[in-house]
Amino acid sequence: MQAGTATKPGALRVSDGALTRDGLSARGDGTVLVLACGALAREILALIRVNGWTHVDLHCLPAILHNHPQKIAGAVRDAIQARGARSVSYTHLTLPTTPYV
Repeated sequence: MQAGTATKPGALRVSDGALTRDGLSARGDGTVLVLACGALAREILALIRVNGWTHVDLHCLPAILHNHPQKIAGAVRDAIQARGARSVSYTHLTLPTTPYV
């Protein structure tokens, strides 16, 4: 899941295909982790950029998981465990929701 890493919220250069297949890895330097779907990456990064939320890290799961909803819970669990195993210490974890999930 290394499609792209957002070094600066506005500097992301990753294709829609990569967000669909691979997702997006968090920078690892924020205090708040937003765990979301790759389909929401560009919009969330725009919010981070325009609001100056430098404390926010975005980690996106592959958008293709919408085609396999039975895999979403496991992917969320794995992502949370992987983020917790790193040396980065997040004070908050946010999971945006969408009406169709």
